[in-house]
Amino acid sequence: TGKVIDAAGPNLVPDEGTDLDENGDIDLSAVLTDEYETFDAAVLEFDFIMESDSLFAGTFIFGSEEFPEYYGSDYKDLFAIYIRPSSAPDYQKVNIAHFPGSTTYIGIETINPATSAYYIENPMYGQELQWDGFTTPISYQYNVNPGQSYHVKIAIADVSDGIYDSGILLAAQSVKCEHDSFAMLAPTVILPESEAVPVEVSEYFNMGVENSEMNIAWFWKADLDLTYEIYDLDGRFIFEKDFMIYEMKSGSEIIDLKGLAPGFYIIKLITPTGPVIQRIYRL
Repeated sequence: TGKVIDAAGPNLVPDEGTDLDENGDIDLSAVLTDEYETFDAAVLEFDFIMESDSLFAGTFIFGSEEFPEYYGSDYKDLFAIYIRPSSAPDYQKVNIAHFPGSTTYIGIETINPATSAYYIENPMYGQELQWDGFTTPISYQYNVNPGQSYHVKIAIADVSDGIYDSGILLAAQSVKCEHDSFAMLAPTVILPESEAVPVEVSEYFNMGVENSEMNIAWFWKADLDLTYEIYDLDGRFIFEKDFMIYEMKSGSEIIDLKGLAPGFYIIKLITPTGPVIQRIYRL
């Protein structure tokens, strides 16, 4: 809600903040009672379409210079992640940023520094942030329909004044779309049993970090043509390869990753039961 550069640590000032004299946000104001006004709102909005995945998820940290002394006061800065189908009216959006197992929104008013298990105090000269306090990493998720467009609004604002700032950190590589019908147990992905091919299945992906190779091993009792595709995290296609599984109990296919630059990639195996997706990091 202030200058991004002011959030960088260590915590050298007990009351860092910049009043930008900007407007608040109507949705965040509506979370509170009418007597409270929001200021210096920072808002990011975008639309997305899932091609095949069915879970929109991520992780964030909320921090503030209002902690801990302004808990229970009128200065109750807050944060929300709203989502709705793009074709739906705005009033149908829902806030998916809340504490695990609850629908309580994230803000100064809902985090008691003395008792909350999600609060971390940041003393003077502590941590890598300027904020006097912040939350533990908190995850969010929302089930979506593949092929349908969704609208997301990420918003944070000061409350009652614009002086002391609050902010959020989105964990790197955490905003993602995952297929929730597969077990994402990195570095292993388990392929569900197929009715189309009556086999006893246990599919694994294993990353050979030392030799820059990934091994696709299988336990499969049928002849089968498979394809794997490699993409970067922006969805840009890199290359693909077809290979054949013969009627045997086990086998393997080696993917040589030496030609890939260091970074994150998506390996997509096309199977009769649908794609199996594994995210990897090339060292």
